[in-house]
Amino acid sequence: MMKHILLPVSIVLVLLTGCSANHQKDSDQLPLLPYPQNVFFIKGNFIPEETISFNASGISEATDPVLFRQLQHSVSEAYDLQLNMKETTRPDFWFGIPEEDEEFKSLCENESIWPNEKLGDEGYVLKVSSERILLAANTNKGLFYGLQTLRQLWRGYPGKSGIPCMTVTDWPEIPVRAVMDDISRGPIPSNAYIKDQIRRYSELKINHMSFYIEHVVQTEKYPGFAPHDGAISIEEFGKLSEFAADYHIKLIGSFQSLGHFEKILAVPEFRHLGATDRMLDPLNPLAVDFLRDVYREMTPVFSSEWFTPNCDEAWDLSRAELSGKAASLGVEQIYADHIIRIDTTLRELGKRSLIWGDIILEFPEILNLIPSHILLGAWNYDPLDSFAEFIDPLMNAGFEFTVSPGILNSNRLFPDYRQAMINIRNFINEGHEKGAAGVYCTVWDDGGPHFFNHDWYGIAYTAEQCWRPNRENMALFDIRFSRAFYGDSQNSVPLGIQELNKLTELGPTYEMNELIFGKILVPEKGKSISYNIEEWEEVGSLVLTASQIFSSGDVTRYTDDIASLQFVCKQYLFLANSRQALLDASSYYRKAVGLAHYEKEKAQELIEKARRLVYEQVTSFNYLSSDFEKLWQLESRPHWYAEATSVYTMHAKGSPINNIR
Repeated sequence: MMKHILLPVSIVLVLLTGCSANHQKDSDQLPLLPYPQNVFFIKGNFIPEETISFNASGISEATDPVLFRQLQHSVSEAYDLQLNMKETTRPDFWFGIPEEDEEFKSLCENESIWPNEKLGDEGYVLKVSSERILLAANTNKGLFYGLQTLRQLWRGYPGKSGIPCMTVTDWPEIPVRAVMDDISRGPIPSNAYIKDQIRRYSELKINHMSFYIEHVVQTEKYPGFAPHDGAISIEEFGKLSEFAADYHIKLIGSFQSLGHFEKILAVPEFRHLGATDRMLDPLNPLAVDFLRDVYREMTPVFSSEWFTPNCDEAWDLSRAELSGKAASLGVEQIYADHIIRIDTTLRELGKRSLIWGDIILEFPEILNLIPSHILLGAWNYDPLDSFAEFIDPLMNAGFEFTVSPGILNSNRLFPDYRQAMINIRNFINEGHEKGAAGVYCTVWDDGGPHFFNHDWYGIAYTAEQCWRPNRENMALFDIRFSRAFYGDSQNSVPLGIQELNKLTELGPTYEMNELIFGKILVPEKGKSISYNIEEWEEVGSLVLTASQIFSSGDVTRYTDDIASLQFVCKQYLFLANSRQALLDASSYYRKAVGLAHYEKEKAQELIEKARRLVYEQVTSFNYLSSDFEKLWQLESRPHWYAEATSVYTMHAKGSPINNIR
């Protein structure tokens, strides 16, 4: 009886999982990120001949230049061969849209790789056989995403053995997959780095990009509120939108439109627009006119139909002495009227408003006062099991909503990924189950001397969960992340990050707060500093292990990320090593004082030892400062550099550590 049941069950399992009986074990999962919806393995490998021919149907180098450029580069990188673009009857590669070419359509039908309606605009079917590679999709966007999968396979299976044969049928579960970079409370990325972000997002099949903007956009009508050493002009945003379009990414506009307005209000020219020193006055017609003017300049250059006026954390609504009828109207009506005014303008400009949901959740009557076409953003950054309190009120009131997990660099030297990864997984999965219109992952910088290259682990996990929401073992993701993203078979980046995040548990480095790096190491004359040297020894040991893990990998791509990760290790190693060194120096000095009248030569030797130890710490600190500057220049504009390096400047100019000679 069992023999009769066994075969059908195995076949059913194959059909349900989308994988054939010769599926690799979990630890040898395909190096793909995000992981596809369905993979069916076929025996054999694709190994190219001396030349590779290529046919394209429904696409061309003129209409899809990035796709063709990436394909040619990947073939050269993987096989050290050139792609023959001359059309042939039986090419090694054939990419296309079946409805655009009868011959390719017939081939797709014969090979059972027809891209059905379920695949939509972004799905694709990729078939790798021992003879050739076929890629079919309904649109050029689907073909682009299929190519990203193929490129990862080439990187994951380098050398002459070729990539395994398979059929991949893939599509995204969540239509809008966005990452927002906070560029208003810290570094502002350079134009070159934003383009790098776009390229890397597209590889992860992220299709929307946004920025948190308070004051860093330079408009033509109001140029005075933007920083002179880093603002992004309207023209530059327009060119970035055009660049992103080639990578099938839309830019979502953003401009803070109520709270968090302190930077603009600090400029005398705009002070009259505020209800308080940090909140715009929603009842001041001049303030509303100001917003309309900014929207009119910004909306045409951002390609997404969504626009984010934010309007979060406007807590001064209940405390401010607002003009007009504030007392009689109440917070709910004031907020709702403000939202309606700005939404009306944005709709006239062809945009749909995305409003953060925190004020609405605090004052739920607002849900009855604002139009139901407004998109509401549920956000929270905690590692919760359920996010129902943030999602359900918006959903039950009939509003479309997005979910916003977060990667927090706020006042930290490094994000706490143990918190972030749980937050990302659980929030996105629950949002998807409850019908979220999209994911708007937020990367926050406020206060921190932060490098965006610290954030890719969380961004990659967001991309994974947006494309295929799942609650699988993180260890499987880590392996694929390392191989697909960095070409690293040693899993060094996730393992190093996990080791580094253990610092959040230790007393001296609790939550990896940045303030620890600014603490004085050598007391002023007549004062003392105490610390537990055993705890700092534990810090040093842990960070040294993390650094060794990062160094152990065979990373071949995005090596600047590793430099940024190693810099965090260097910071903490300095903090740990300098305390031991200065403690030893202090001991030498005390002994020298005791010997000064009896053994002057011995005392002088001890003084020199103390000086040498202190000088070594000064040198190490100066090296850190130099490394920070180099890493900053890889990512950011001059703006905020002085604030980010203030800790180095403080020690260099005023700290006793640099005054001991």
